Amino acid sequence: VWAKSLFDCGATHNFVTKDEATRLGLKYHKESGSLKAVNSSSMPIHGVARDVPLRLGEWEGKADFTVVTMDDFNVVLGLEFMDTVRPIILEKDGSLTINGQRNARSVQTIRDAVEGKAL
Repeated sequence: VWAKSLFDCGATHNFVTKDEATRLGLKYHKESGSLKAVNSSSMPIHGVARDVPLRLGEWEGKADFTVVTMDDFNVVLGLEFMDTVRPIILEKDGSLTINGQRNARSVQTIRDAVEGKAL
């Protein structure tokens, strides 16, 4: 099963919507906490899915995801992901390079056209 993800170095953690977590069959546990996005009120989280298997191109690993309500994206890979895998972003060909323990893996990225600008 696959999901389109947003790489967001401005996001503190990795996030997934409750509907996407259900679609992907992720098991998550209720935890306390809240999510505060720019220009919005703080909202409680639904829970956390731990050690979720990920595959990005040839790279495979695991990540934790906070299950939240979002309206623009279903999956966000934030600084929590970036700090863990230390990717080299924005290669000349638009790919993301992830340095693995044994060798580097290149992941092709796609930029969707968006209406207006987003912050």
